[in-house]
Amino acid sequence: MTALEKIISTTPVALALITALGFTSPSARAQSPRAYSGPGRYEIECVASGKALDVDLRDGRTVRQWTAVHQGDQPNPPNNSRNQQWDIEDGGHGYVRIRSAETGMALDAAQPNAHEAMPVILSRPSREETQLWRIDDAGEGEVKITSRLGKSLDLPDGSHSNGTPLQVFPSNSGDNQKFRFFRINGPGFRAYPERTAPDSTERGGYDLGYSLGLEDSRSQLRRTYARHKGKYNPQLEEAFIEGYYDGYDNGREGSGRMRDTDRDPYETGYRLGRQDSQENRRPDYMRYANRFDSRSEPLFRRGYADGYHTAP
Repeated sequence: MTALEKIISTTPVALALITALGFTSPSARAQSPRAYSGPGRYEIECVASGKALDVDLRDGRTVRQWTAVHQGDQPNPPNNSRNQQWDIEDGGHGYVRIRSAETGMALDAAQPNAHEAMPVILSRPSREETQLWRIDDAGEGEVKITSRLGKSLDLPDGSHSNGTPLQVFPSNSGDNQKFRFFRINGPGFRAYPERTAPDSTERGGYDLGYSLGLEDSRSQLRRTYARHKGKYNPQLEEAFIEGYYDGYDNGREGSGRMRDTDRDPYETGYRLGRQDSQENRRPDYMRYANRFDSRSEPLFRRGYADGYHTAP
């Protein structure tokens, strides 16, 4: 027992004060859920920086680091931090797939033929080897995350800057290639649901069209809904087409680099849009008029629409 723990254990007033302030003793921190323990939902923290793996909601594809919405020693982060939550799924033969809890998209090595550093992105789940990862114990509750291609998930130069994109790089022993996992799912946990048969309502047809249009736009594919024939109910074609073109156009409008000052209203709108969709509320961003001003309204509105129509 350390000197600090002796003082805490023998001084009730000190213990109460420390607990009220949200601090924990060294032994309590050592028991925090920092070890990977199999498939489930986690927050993933870069050892070198102490920041969380985060999905950039401006494009839905960039994997970067950002200050954690909650701190890792708290085992139950709020649901609105799902862009910093990751579903680990068994991929067979000792490998896993790592999917964003926010979007369901899979962690993917973007350029498998590159010789050195390769960016990682999020892409639609597939059977490609670029989406398979091995999680290896690195001691002290830390792990390395290694691509099936042989290179390790890497924080460039161990950067402490918010927004630094992750990459894969030849394996080394540095903290920039080590991560901590904080398990956050409990008994009622369900991983990101797969999209099944097309919804039989007009809302379902529109939503499916919107999400596919958004994906096509971000993938820089030609603007045509015809490539998705067979994926939607023909009786809902009109709603699907309307959704597809709205999604595609919103993706194109949001494809430019968003300034840091624009990030907050967009992401706030995105999260509230997803929340409304998941609660089956009518889409109406104006119910949150107290969350934006006239200058940020276009960004909030676009974020709300993206979140509402891409929610599972």
